[in-house]
Amino acid sequence: MKTFTTIALDGAAASGKTTTSKIIAQKYDFMRISTGEYYRAITYFLLQAHVSTSDQEAITRELDKLTLGSTIVGNKSCIIVNGTEIKNEILRSTEINTNVSQFAQVPTIRKFLFEYQRSQLDIAKQHAFHGLIAEGRDICSVIFPDADLRFFLHADLKKREQRRHKDAEKDCISCRDSLDTNITTDPKNVIAIDTGINDLQQVEAIISHYIEELY
Repeated sequence: MKTFTTIALDGAAASGKTTTSKIIAQKYDFMRISTGEYYRAITYFLLQAHVSTSDQEAITRELDKLTLGSTIVGNKSCIIVNGTEIKNEILRSTEINTNVSQFAQVPTIRKFLFEYQRSQLDIAKQHAFHGLIAEGRDICSVIFPDADLRFFLHADLKKREQRRHKDAEKDCISCRDSLDTNITTDPKNVIAIDTGINDLQQVEAIISHYIEELY
């Protein structure tokens, strides 16, 4: 019988990754992580240091000053930077929304966060969760390519823009899409789910079906 399950959940901006991961984590007692929040936290500190995405030397210098840790809140592992957990209202602020995709493209930052993201698997096991559900870009292809299940959520642009408006967030979805084209998504053995035509309950049912087939 399988004792620990790893799920990678990729998808475009506002495709429903976070909401879906919350439901699945709660249902199966999985620890969940949102790697987008890691990039938001790093973006916050680099903006505080007035660093530009084009200044590689400054980025490297500021990253060297950062120490990463984790704290478990409920069933979520949250990033701690230099002993500080950044409040969600800051991570989701207009300034971060506007800049995070540009910073997330920088190879030095992606490399800096790689091992930290991978380390969440051990943290989930140490805290006796039944599995890990990791949501964010690059999850299926780079961070957890060997996950037990890999899903890609998608929906048309209009639907995703409506979701952002409903959530009162002001990032430009089409701009995010343009930047995200540089992020690798491996289509092989990845289960695609259209969250535009499938509602939340249907998405939950689809993912649950695959999880329960593992046991």
